[in-house]
Amino acid sequence: PFRESFYERLGYVTFPLARIARFAPSTLEPLLACNLNGEIERGLIGDGFDAYRAYLARMQPRTHGMGFFVHGDRAAAARNRLWLAQATVGGEPVGLMLYELKGEEPTQFLLRAVRFYYETSQGRYLLLQWIARHIDQADRVELWLAPAEQPETWLADMQVKTESDIRAAMGRVLDVAQIGGMTAGSGCFTARIGDPLCPWNEGVWQFQAVDGALRVSMGERPDCDLTIQGLAALVYGTHDPGDFAVRGWGNPSPAVQAAMRALFPPQMPYLHERF
Repeated sequence: PFRESFYERLGYVTFPLARIARFAPSTLEPLLACNLNGEIERGLIGDGFDAYRAYLARMQPRTHGMGFFVHGDRAAAARNRLWLAQATVGGEPVGLMLYELKGEEPTQFLLRAVRFYYETSQGRYLLLQWIARHIDQADRVELWLAPAEQPETWLADMQVKTESDIRAAMGRVLDVAQIGGMTAGSGCFTARIGDPLCPWNEGVWQFQAVDGALRVSMGERPDCDLTIQGLAALVYGTHDPGDFAVRGWGNPSPAVQAAMRALFPPQMPYLHERF
């Protein structure tokens, strides 16, 4: 979004900013002596497009707030010169990264990975070990990471420098009735939802946890008023309900705020898709 306040008026809330980590590949040299009991499979993204999409589909259910296009752009991938490195253990993928080597001097390349995903520590260190194999080619590494990542803890003396992405993703609830079934904490509350741009969302709704999943139904007596931005902030985990009064998103009492935190435990959302 080009301007947060513009999209906020349309019902959107801001996600945390993705992180960019920079460090020297030489700091990863100790990993070259490690037997990580896995392999790296490498090819251009155009050739590995189906494998990449399959990994994203596996990743989505365990990544809060993640979305990716139903139909990826295979033609664009075929034109792209990014490398796809997949970390595998026993033939099963446990991580991947999309990267390129940029520069004019063969010993002073920048290894830039615009995607760096893994399911396990083993997958992460297999990818980092692959980066370490480029010590003689690259003198700089740049990894684009999800907001929750802490690269400064991965290995001793990495001397990682991090900065935030320039623009944050934003998210909105399009249909209140359809968010039922998502993972939830415990308890319940009822709110009168205001959404003038999507009038089917307006009304009194009850939100309740049943066997670890969210149940959404029409309610009667609201515990508070919420704008659609307030509900989106709860669903995506982007803001604490204590912020709502200041942001103009609702008027939950301290007791209702506690119920909201119990039902929607804080999570760090990451959209993945860039567009």
